[in-house]
Amino acid sequence: MSPKIRLMVMAGTAFAASAATAQSLDQTREYAAEVMADAQQRTSLLGSSAAHHSQFGLTSADGSSTLNFSGWHQTRYTITALDDNGGAQDDFETGFSTPDTRLIFDGSVASPDTTYKIEIYINQNGSFGLMDAYLAHDFGNGNSGWVGQFTAPVNRETFQEDNQTQKIERSIQDAVFSAGQIQGAAFSHTDEGNTWRITGAFHDGANTADSPYNAANDGDWAVTARGDFAINGQVDDYFSTLRKVGTGHEDAMIVGGYFHIQQNADQPGSSDVTLIQAGADFLMDSGEGWNVYAAGNLRHTDADAAPDEFLDLGLIIQGGYFVSEGTEVFAAWDCVNPDDDRAGDADPFNTVAVGVNHFPFANSQAVKLSAQVNIFIDATTETGGLVSQNTNAGLLTDTEGGQVSVLGQAQVTF
Repeated sequence: MSPKIRLMVMAGTAFAASAATAQSLDQTREYAAEVMADAQQRTSLLGSSAAHHSQFGLTSADGSSTLNFSGWHQTRYTITALDDNGGAQDDFETGFSTPDTRLIFDGSVASPDTTYKIEIYINQNGSFGLMDAYLAHDFGNGNSGWVGQFTAPVNRETFQEDNQTQKIERSIQDAVFSAGQIQGAAFSHTDEGNTWRITGAFHDGANTADSPYNAANDGDWAVTARGDFAINGQVDDYFSTLRKVGTGHEDAMIVGGYFHIQQNADQPGSSDVTLIQAGADFLMDSGEGWNVYAAGNLRHTDADAAPDEFLDLGLIIQGGYFVSEGTEVFAAWDCVNPDDDRAGDADPFNTVAVGVNHFPFANSQAVKLSAQVNIFIDATTETGGLVSQNTNAGLLTDTEGGQVSVLGQAQVTF
């Protein structure tokens, strides 16, 4: 073979190898991107906050494992005017706070079907805590399961990610009836058309996050079941929100309900408590820009040490309208109705709220500016212990009622 021919063969071989390598790298990148997108979607459907942020991420060389980083930060200014209780307290409070900062790590390991989530929060006192921490798996055919610490499948209002709420802060009735974060295992099934979903969980009981198994507030056992049915739209689209931002999306109408029962730990020196709670909710979200949400919660508490059993009720209705693609006005009413047998002839606690949200970037919650007025009609001290101070909502301990708070908030989601 002549030197020229040999040189041409060598050059051709090198070019072919280079092209094959480039093609292989391109295919690897494409596969990794597909795996990452699939993992984000699966993690989202298992309850992560994959929507409304940029999802900075890393992917392993073979595309089998992913790590996404996201979060948000809120800065809030609150003005509260209330009765001074005969000079016993200040009747006017103002100030800034940073009530909610989140750092979220989620993704997949070894397969897009096996996902995880670690969510850390920093509250207004600068304290760190663990919000979510779980391992999840998509078994296919609409079946998925997860184990760890996660949001209890109870109130739909609680399901909202804190950066996706319509109001600056969730309702007072949700603060009373929410089961919060729990430690346990859960299983969910969604039909092929994404029109209905059932979820069941076995866990330690309501509000048992960040606690050892022998903690006083941990129950002996707890079981929760929830179902959602979409008359219009798809159930997964509204897993972590009550409405979509902006206009032009498909209409949705979803009804849901839950049942929760727990037996608190029977320990020396403590009362044996059985808690049964149930509720129903309804949402409508129109592509023309209006939305409405309503819910009711009923809780029965039976403590061996107490002479009476209690049956407490919570109600809420709220709605909004996008007056433009990036500006929403909203209003809400909620009520906590304590059992008459609670201490001090307990009375209902009513809250009325009106406000506005502005989204500088259309159809995105990357930046959100909000203003809201809360009118707390009744006194916190006359609810039999059900309603207490909630500074995130602008609610202070009050003996007279008629407390008014004005809140402004700037939020960034990344």
